[in-house]
Amino acid sequence: MEYDDILYMNNNTKITFEYLYKFDDECSVFMLYVENENFKGRHRFFLYIENIRSAYEGLKSLYDSLCGEVCLSDMESESYFSLSANGYENIVLSGNIGGCYDDIKLGFNIKADQTVISVLKNVLKEALYQ
Repeated sequence: MEYDDILYMNNNTKITFEYLYKFDDECSVFMLYVENENFKGRHRFFLYIENIRSAYEGLKSLYDSLCGEVCLSDMESESYFSLSANGYENIVLSGNIGGCYDDIKLGFNIKADQTVISVLKNVLKEALYQ
């Protein structure tokens, strides 16, 4: 895990999205880590290349306009996370990991700044242009 993969971090919370590997010609694998002083969890995301490309393009637009939403959903479970923006002061990173095959779900909803857009865009770019 590299510092460049950290989507959000403060004194109590850290959320990291890491590109792991290309599974096949249609899918890549990522790991989402969610840590707080009281709990932590992780989930392996399998994402279709087409969904990665669409999210990447959406993030480029979101970065310029600071208005809109990009959502990434695991193709094998109920897990997802999204990044939404409605102006500079209203950027939210939210999601749910676990469920389906896991006994425990971990949800999160965090107000962030625009750097989260750049970090996520760079992680997806790594998967697309490796």
